[in-house]
Amino acid sequence: MSRAQKEYLDFSLKILNDFSAKAQPEVLLELISEKICNKNSSLFFKKLDKLKFIGVNNAEFSKSVITAENNSDDFSEFDSLIHSLMPWRKGPFKFNSLFLDSEWQCQLKWDRLSKKTVFKNKTVLDVGSGNGYYLYRLLGAGAKFGLGLDPHLLYFHQNLALNAFFQPSKLHLMPLGWESCDKFRPVFDVVMCMGVLYHQKDPELLLSHLKTPLKKSGELLLETLIINNNTDTMLIPESRYAAMKNVYNIPSKKRLIKWLLSTGYRNIEILDITQTQTVEQRQTSFSSGMSLIDFLDPKDLSKTIEGHPRPLRILLKASI
Repeated sequence: MSRAQKEYLDFSLKILNDFSAKAQPEVLLELISEKICNKNSSLFFKKLDKLKFIGVNNAEFSKSVITAENNSDDFSEFDSLIHSLMPWRKGPFKFNSLFLDSEWQCQLKWDRLSKKTVFKNKTVLDVGSGNGYYLYRLLGAGAKFGLGLDPHLLYFHQNLALNAFFQPSKLHLMPLGWESCDKFRPVFDVVMCMGVLYHQKDPELLLSHLKTPLKKSGELLLETLIINNNTDTMLIPESRYAAMKNVYNIPSKKRLIKWLLSTGYRNIEILDITQTQTVEQRQTSFSSGMSLIDFLDPKDLSKTIEGHPRPLRILLKASI
C-alpha cells in the first residue's frame, strides 16, 4: 500500500468515526479499501506519491473559479496528471497558470443555490458529489465541514488530485454511493443531492436514504430534472434522454413533491427552476467531444435529439 493510500484510509477512518453509526466505520472503511486498492486506483495513488508540492498560497474557494498557487519547482507532473483525468465535467479550477475549463460551469448552479441557503458553520453531506467542486464552494461559504460521496472512480481520482493541490483541511470525498447513507448518524445540518435522482430506478428509495444522515433541524437540498407539466405525471424515456442512457424517470413538479411527501419530507420550498443553457453546459478542451448543443434537436432546440422536452432543472429544499 502506498503512502498516499494509507494517509487516505487513516483520514477516512477518522471521519467515519465522527459521522457514521455505531459499528459502521469498519464496514464502510472496507468498502472504501476495495475501491482504492484496485489496480486502477493503486496506480493513481502511486502518481500522487510522486507529487511534491510545497505549501499553498492565495487559495480562493469563494469565487466562481476555485483557485490557488503553490511553490512547486516542477509543475509538469501535476499538469500531466490533470490532463490524464479527462473528461472534467465539474469546475472551473485554476492551478497556478493552468486554467481547467470544465464542461459544466458549476458556478451558475452554485449561484442559484447559495443565494437562498446559508452554509456558514454547517456540516454538509454532498451525495453524488462528482469531483467535489461544490465541497470547495461550501468551504468558501463558511461551512464547518463538507463530506462528499461519489462511487465513480474517475471523479474520486479527480478530487484526490484537486486536494493534492489545494490542500483543504475541512472537506473529504469517499468513493461510496447513496446506498451508504443509511450507515451514517443524523449529524448533518444539510444534505445536498444534485443531478442524481433521475439516474435511479427507485427515486423514493434514494429520497428515503437521504433522510438518515440529516438532523431533525436540518434540510435537504435537492436538484433534479423535471418536465414542464402541471399534472401528476412523469416522463420515462424508452432508451436515452439527451444522449444519456441511464435516465429512468423525469417527474413533473407535482409528482416530485408527491415523492418527497410520501418519503417523510415537509416544508418543501422551490428555490429555482431553470432550463439548462449552452453557456452552462458546453464542450471545452478538458471535456469530452460532445455536450448539450449536440444533444438537442438542431431543428427545434426546445427538444432533445430523442424528441423529449429540453432539460429543465428544479432546485428545492425540504425538512424532515
